[in-house]
Amino acid sequence: MLVVAAISAVAISVSLPFVPEIEVSSFELVPQKESLAGLPGQQFRLELRNASSSNCWVPENALPIVVSSGGPISSDPIMLHLGFFREECTQLAPGERVRYDVVFPDGCDQVRLGVFVRDWRGRTGSQHFGSVLLPRGE
Repeated sequence: MLVVAAISAVAISVSLPFVPEIEVSSFELVPQKESLAGLPGQQFRLELRNASSSNCWVPENALPIVVSSGGPISSDPIMLHLGFFREECTQLAPGERVRYDVVFPDGCDQVRLGVFVRDWRGRTGSQHFGSVLLPRGE
């Protein structure tokens, strides 16, 4: 009976859908003196936190992300959805944070944020944060 219960518990945990629990812990404008030289636009630091009770994997953060508007800036938010590139990722323990340096084009006022996340089973889920107004300097 105990063996059947254990097998059932494992089967249920493996078959449950993955719902990521990531939150934006900070999103701030980088002061000009700290910004990356040679990159056009406004530089921001985006910090995400694993709000779940288990480890998860998020896209690698080794390089700055330069976002293109794809044309003239309009009133519509620019989409930034962090995804996996060549399967490179960063593991986050519960409560742990990861920082991304992101450069948006000048004149961009808001962005729609999202991120792909993986769980221990290798399942990928998507966390959307909706439209976010870009922070401005004082």
